[in-house]
Amino acid sequence: MALESLVGESKVVLLLLGAVKVALSVAALTLEVIELSGQMVVTCTLLLKSLNEIALLSLLALERSLVLAFLVLEAGSFVPRHEEIMMACVVALRSLLEIVILVFRNLC
Repeated sequence: MALESLVGESKVVLLLLGAVKVALSVAALTLEVIELSGQMVVTCTLLLKSLNEIALLSLLALERSLVLAFLVLEAGSFVPRHEEIMMACVVALRSLLEIVILVFRNLC
């Protein structure tokens, strides 16, 4: 009877050790899942940060393009057209001829 009791106690101890082993395995697996989820959070955070930086750079490039387009439009209003340049040359020549005529009148 003592031997059967000892065998029964040994089986209980072995079952408890198996249960402890399973509990430790589950705890280790849980820690691995927690670590993996932490790495996923860091990865997602870095990905979102990169996307934000790309969006910011895109917005800055767009703003620069719009400013450049505005400057080109503004510069176009200051650059005279071909006809305006020709008219200015005609006016300048007329003024030069008037000065030459005045000079000749004063000399004579």
